[in-house]
Amino acid sequence: MDARGPACRRAAARSGAGAACAPRRFAGARGLERTEQDKVDPRFVDRLGQEFCSQNGVLPLRMVGSRLFLGVANPDNLMAIDEARHKLGVSIKPVVICRADIAAI
Repeated sequence: MDARGPACRRAAARSGAGAACAPRRFAGARGLERTEQDKVDPRFVDRLGQEFCSQNGVLPLRMVGSRLFLGVANPDNLMAIDEARHKLGVSIKPVVICRADIAAI
C-alpha cells in the first residue's frame, strides 16, 4: 500500500510527475497546500510530538484566527485529525500536503 495520501496520488497521476513533487507543482490548486518549514508552527508540533505527526501523516501549519490549519497526507484519516483536535484543544481545518513534506520537518 502506498503511504502517500490519495489526493497526492491523484494529482501526481494527472501531472505525470511523482507524488512527492505534485503538491508543490499544484500549490494553491485542487485544494493542495504548499508546505514550507517557515509555515510550520513549532509550538503545535511539540505539543503533538514528531512521532505522532510522522505516524499519522499530519503537520500543524499555522493558526488563522482560532483555527489551526493542519496539513494531512491522508484527509480520510479522520481519527488522526480528531486526535490532533483533542490533543491541541483548537478547531482544525485539514489541508492536503504530501507525506514527504511531513518527513522533511
